[in-house]
Parts: sequence; structure tokens; C-alpha cells
Amino acid sequence: MITKTHDKIRVLIADDHPVVRDGVRTALMEQRQIEVVGEAGTGRQAVAQALKHRPDVVLMDVSMPVMGGAEATRRIRKRDPSIRVLAFSMHDSREYIQEIIQSGASGYVLKTTSTLELVRAIRKIRDGGTFFSRSASDVLADQYVRQFSRTGIRPFTVLTKRELEILGHIAQGKSNKEIARACGVSFRTVESHRGHIMEKLDLHDVASLIRFAIAKGLILPK
Repeated sequence: MITKTHDKIRVLIADDHPVVRDGVRTALMEQRQIEVVGEAGTGRQAVAQALKHRPDVVLMDVSMPVMGGAEATRRIRKRDPSIRVLAFSMHDSREYIQEIIQSGASGYVLKTTSTLELVRAIRKIRDGGTFFSRSASDVLADQYVRQFSRTGIRPFTVLTKRELEILGHIAQGKSNKEIARACGVSFRTVESHRGHIMEKLDLHDVASLIRFAIAKGLILPK
């Protein structure tokens, strides 16, 4: 695996529409902190280009020929977990959002988003955080409500005040070290709280924790 020591955010654009790729590339190349290192028109090409260029962030269209964005994301993340994926789509349906997030994407923005928000999302994803557009956040929150209504769990009452605080930091993509510093506790304490949170809520991935945090109001949709 290649160690990334560059300053600019290296981005790979994966979209099956040349016009979209051209527009996104032009917009991103105007940003001094971003470098477009490659492009792909299919999911299979996205995997190959990602493993070749090792970008910081892959801007991944959800619907592509040969191999969909979700499967491409899964393969990229399996081969190199340091490569972050930001889903980029015209769809805001639950099925699309849930599938690609479960595949390993760290965020989801619509193609109607502004260049400013797209750049902000790319930067946040590169720094280890998560980013969801408002419509995607609404879908995740709705899924959360359905999930806990079905199971009968009352998550608002099972977490302590400290656990809720730490969950908010987790959902913002902060590392255990950053959370420990923000909360004034030790690294091991944060690890312990993280384990308790996942056990109490029966949630074992970041996407699920984000759904909870949005619905609880611990983090706000972008």
C-alpha cells in the first residue's frame, strides 16, 4: 500500500457521463487544494483507476455500467481501506443510499449540489469524516426510525449523557484520539464507551451510528 504524503487532495472522478465528468473536473481543477488524478466511465474502470492512482477520495457515481458504484466501492475499500469514497448521484432513494453506504462509502451528495458543498464534502471525507447532503440525511434518519420502531428498542434512554456526547463525535468522523482530547478523557475510555454504545444500540458500523445521531439531533444534516 502506498503511503500518502502529498498536500493536495487527490480525487478520482467515476461517472459514466462524459459531460458530467468534464463539468466536475473543470470545477474541481479550479480549486487550489484539489488535484484530479484520473477518471473512469464504468465501475470496473473505477476500481482499476483507484488501485493505479491511489487517490485520497473517489467521487463515485452510484449508477454505472459493467459494475455499479456500490460494488466498485466495496472492491476498492477491500483492496485499499485508505481510499475514501464519496457517493455522487442524481438519486436520493433509500435503496441507493443504503447500498453504497453499506459498501463502504463515507458520504453521499447529489449531483445538484453546489461546487462549494462538493469541495467541502471531499475535504471532510479526506480528513476521515463523513458528509451527507440533507436529502440523504433525511433518508438515513427515516430508516433509523423504522429500524427502532420495529425492534422496540428505546435508544433515547439506553445511552448515558457521556455516551451520547461521544456518539456525536463518532458520527462526525472524529478519531478516538480526537474524541479523547475533546472530551478530556483517555483514549482507552473512549474505546470503552464506543464498545458500550454499539452494544447497547446493536449498531456495528458507522453508517448506522450516523442514522442514529442525525435522528437524535447530535449532528445536523449538511
